[in-house]
Amino acid sequence: VHCPRWASAVRKAMKAILSFAGCWALTGPVEVSGPLGGSVSVQCQYNERYQNYKKYWCIGEKRLFCSIVVQTDSSEAEAAGDRVSIQDNHKQRTFTVTMESLTQSDQDVYWCGIKRSIFYGDNMFAVNVSVFPGKSLKSSVSSMDAAKLGVHNSSVSLPTSAATIDPRRGSQVLLTLPSPSILLEFPQKPLPLSSPRTPSDSRLVPRVPLFGIEQSYAISLGAISR
Repeated sequence: VHCPRWASAVRKAMKAILSFAGCWALTGPVEVSGPLGGSVSVQCQYNERYQNYKKYWCIGEKRLFCSIVVQTDSSEAEAAGDRVSIQDNHKQRTFTVTMESLTQSDQDVYWCGIKRSIFYGDNMFAVNVSVFPGKSLKSSVSSMDAAKLGVHNSSVSLPTSAATIDPRRGSQVLLTLPSPSILLEFPQKPLPLSSPRTPSDSRLVPRVPLFGIEQSYAISLGAISR
């Protein structure tokens, strides 16, 4: 059967349109970055006609030879691999990839992919993932909050052997630290909580430096009695 020239032209035009549409069937960020030891998430959007297709995340500069890291089973169930997870959302037509505990070797070219038949080929979108040294956002926020509150150390650990009771000082406890040493002085009779605070209730009294390195402080805790 002889086909007219216009039929051949229509077929070529349709092929070009389908190829162009395939470029926009899957989109995502061109580049994402995350802190060393932290995590990074990538959201890839797809056309509604690929809702029930398998989605995957693969690594490799060449799209035809990239290695699949994690892949869905065409459902919305989360699939997880080694520090990497992927989950599809059919309603929003997006699938999200999360990489955790980032290492320097995780920095590479990755691909959001939609599994199709061999005849049509997969839809793929390249994403450059970079890893930079530094704290994660959560750690940074915690540090900022601590700075606002005037807290420079989250905790101080004192060895049990560092606390000694000097019988000559009565109720004084000497804490020997590298520098400075701290002398905690407790009253013989606890003061009631309703007692007014006097200037002598809470103060720091410098002691004589020891060899020019260590220095002790007498802290009266009368107002903190229980």
